[in-house]
Amino acid sequence: MEGPLGLRADPLSDPAPVTPALTFHGPPSTGRAVLVLPGYGDTSAVVTRRLHLIDPGERWTVAVAEPAWTGPAGPMWYTVDTDGPDPEGVARAVAAVDRALDAVEAHSGVVRDEIVLVGYSQGGATALATALDPLLGAPPAAVGLLA
Repeated sequence: MEGPLGLRADPLSDPAPVTPALTFHGPPSTGRAVLVLPGYGDTSAVVTRRLHLIDPGERWTVAVAEPAWTGPAGPMWYTVDTDGPDPEGVARAVAAVDRALDAVEAHSGVVRDEIVLVGYSQGGATALATALDPLLGAPPAAVGLLA
């Protein structure tokens, strides 16, 4: 089931594996890559408008992920209610980011453990959860969290 922007409407209604849509910027083979995760309610376009702040010299291959699901306020990585983040939704988001890291590696030639993972707000929480998950492939080289 898809919502606005072609995003899946609910991370729990469709357990099929999801790879977030990625938009690549900068030189394709710099030997350096960063994957950026927008925050709750933000699209990749919000991040793209600020790439000059993330990589002012355009020396990195930058991939910006589109959050895989949508909720009442727009794009999101997982749902949150009065009890906090939904654990199953977080697990699905982490799995989606894990697949996105594979896609960045395939596009840039930079191996996973040399990719920097950056997230804003809910994207930052998802980036940190991905980096700390011992069941996934190699963790990213570094994680940057922006609030």
